[in-house]
Amino acid sequence: MSKSVLNDISWSFIGNKFDDIDTFRNKLIEYQGERSLDLNLDDICFLASCISIDYWCYDGENQITKTVEVHSDNGISLTPLEVLYKLHNLTVQDLDGIDHHFFQGLVPLKESKLDSPKFKIWQGS
Repeated sequence: MSKSVLNDISWSFIGNKFDDIDTFRNKLIEYQGERSLDLNLDDICFLASCISIDYWCYDGENQITKTVEVHSDNGISLTPLEVLYKLHNLTVQDLDGIDHHFFQGLVPLKESKLDSPKFKIWQGS
């Protein structure tokens, strides 16, 4: 398996969408517990205006793969906080009802030089 990124952050894609990033930040820090002291949520983790992320979920009884795009607010780079906040809001409706709703990092996928960086969620149960 390729080396994953953001694997030092734990999260569960359950519940509802968040209305603002500050509320999400507080919940994310609370979820980390003591590990939150070591997090650098505002450091740049991707020097890209957009990343594509695959994840699996169910359509009825069929397991399917979906792709979402996370776009940076500044058009230049993304932070862990921004990635997880947007990723949560984009995927929570699909992942809330399945066993594998835990975020364990992003695994890089083969990418084209013309496309944005591509990853898949390392989904744990």
